[in-house]
Amino acid sequence: LFIALCVFMLNIVAPGIGTLFGGFALICCGHPAYSHQGTCDVFCYCILFGFLQLILVPFVLIGWFYSVFWGILFLIVSCQCYRKRDGQQTTIMTIVTTQ
Repeated sequence: LFIALCVFMLNIVAPGIGTLFGGFALICCGHPAYSHQGTCDVFCYCILFGFLQLILVPFVLIGWFYSVFWGILFLIVSCQCYRKRDGQQTTIMTIVTTQ
């Protein structure tokens, strides 16, 4: 959950950098256990979308909105994994605000 928050904050401040960081963090300390795709596939998607976000930032901030959207997705997936791991049935906002 901490890495997802870092990815979200980085995506707000520096669009695309957070998504790239999230891809590398997945290789180092994560696994897509709740996905049908492998780690390498998810890593490649994160790198691709991170570069797309960087490229699209100059065009009317499309990349920034895209980056924030991806940051929110990282938070949602992280919270879902956190709930499944601990068996908690709390809302996503409760998990995010208590960390």
